[in-house]
Order: sequence, then C-alpha cells, then structure tokens
Amino acid sequence: MYNMTGIRVAHLRQATLTGVDPHGQGKLPLASVESVLNYDSLVGVASLSSYLPLLRAQVHSLEGRPDLALALYEEHIREATAHQGQSHLEGYLLADRAWCLVDLGRIEEGLAGAAQAEHCLDAETQPDERAATRSRLAQIHARAGNAELAEHHRAIADESWRQYVGLQERIVTSLSDID
Repeated sequence: MYNMTGIRVAHLRQATLTGVDPHGQGKLPLASVESVLNYDSLVGVASLSSYLPLLRAQVHSLEGRPDLALALYEEHIREATAHQGQSHLEGYLLADRAWCLVDLGRIEEGLAGAAQAEHCLDAETQPDERAATRSRLAQIHARAGNAELAEHHRAIADESWRQYVGLQERIVTSLSDID
C-alpha cells in the first residue's frame, strides 16, 4: 500500500511539474494517501509517521492548496528527513515548501527556502528528485521575477527528467529481457 501510494503521488508530481496531463490524475493520489492513513490508524501502525502526511502535503501543493500543504510541511519535514530515513527527499520537500510560501505571496521566505532546497542537491540525488526539485526552483524564480535563474533551473530540470525517463526505459527493457 505504501509503495503504490508513493508511486501515485510521484506520478502526479511528474505529470504536474512537466505539464503532461496534470489533470488526468483525478482524486486517486489523495484518496490513496487517506486510505493508507486510515488503515494505519485502524491497525495501530506508528512507523514512518511523517511519510504519509508529507505525501498528503505534496498532493495538496500539486493541486493548488498551498495553505494545507504548508501546514503539513512545517509539522513533518524535519522529523521525516532527520529521523525517519527520508533525507533523500529533503531537497524536493524544501523546494515544494518554498513554492507554497511563494504561492501564498511570501516571496522572500520562499526564496530563502529555495536556496535551502538547492543546497540539499548533490551528485547522489536521484534524477527524479533532482528534476522535481529543479522544476519547483524554476517555478519559484519565475514567480519572483528572476527569469535567468528560472531558466537555469528549468534547463537542469528538463535534462534530469530526460535522464529519469531514460532510466525507466532501461529498466523496462531489462525486465522484458528476463525469460
């Protein structure tokens, strides 16, 4: 359940940030997050207590509800990245949080958050996380009127999305070669 929920949110993220059918996702990603949260509550699961709220925050942000997303980010980013093994997502989570701030008109705070998010990117960052983070950084700088920085991040995002799609294609090819 966790994996499918994460995949649905990642697909929504990629579709929205690349502009490829962002509205074709329907309510499935948020419904999936809510379903797993309800199941965990029912059976008393307490591990990764910040993972699902952060997936919920991403869906809210991607669907244009920055106020709801920001509240969840404020409550859960630090715990998830510092104590629950989600540090590999920190760049994107901080970039998306920064986007929420900018979307709410808090431009200076958003730009500070964007710098913090960019600082998290390194050679170990996976192509999809790098692409999503750079996509958000491009949006932040475009909204703030920094056209040159926006284009810089957009170019890196586009290349990272191409790398990610290439990786997916290689994996599918490898899997299809298995007898």
